Amino acid sequence: MLQHGLAVLSELVSGFLRFGLDRLGGAADDGDAAAGGLPLESCHPYGLRSRPRDPDKDSQGNPTRGAGLLVIERGGGDDGAIPTADPRITSLVDEGKGGAQLYGWTGSAVSSVVISGDDGKIRATAPETIIGAEAAGALVKEQQLMTWITSTLLPALASSPGGPIVVTPPSGLATTKLRSE
Repeated sequence: MLQHGLAVLSELVSGFLRFGLDRLGGAADDGDAAAGGLPLESCHPYGLRSRPRDPDKDSQGNPTRGAGLLVIERGGGDDGAIPTADPRITSLVDEGKGGAQLYGWTGSAVSSVVISGDDGKIRATAPETIIGAEAAGALVKEQQLMTWITSTLLPALASSPGGPIVVTPPSGLATTKLRSE
């Protein structure tokens, strides 16, 4: 049997993702009742784990809006859950019929990878670019690795059979590397 509820918390315990569930709207100061009982184990698809943000709360601390949880009853009280859509996220682009989208939300900004169902292009957006040796806390700090990325990896990707790669930094400027260049 499947049920749907509100994700009231998510936590990592010994490397395992667990969720708190609000099934019936328990009071925030009611211990386990606020989370609907014992934490539920994440039942994420292989290779993809997602963790919702905590829900909005009213002045009494009761959860009001947030990501949903699809609860999978496996019997014997060993239930699991899959996070579902969050109604607070309203700025997703239309991936088109046949498209797909992977996104993350900071609470104020969305990063996404969109595979367009309209033209087949893959687009990635983020509120901040962190790749670069000069960026504080950068993903790539080693100059030798950055040089390899810009001189070898990006040209190789630009000549891929699927077509050129378009890089759009947050500033809105775009760079397209064509095979003829």
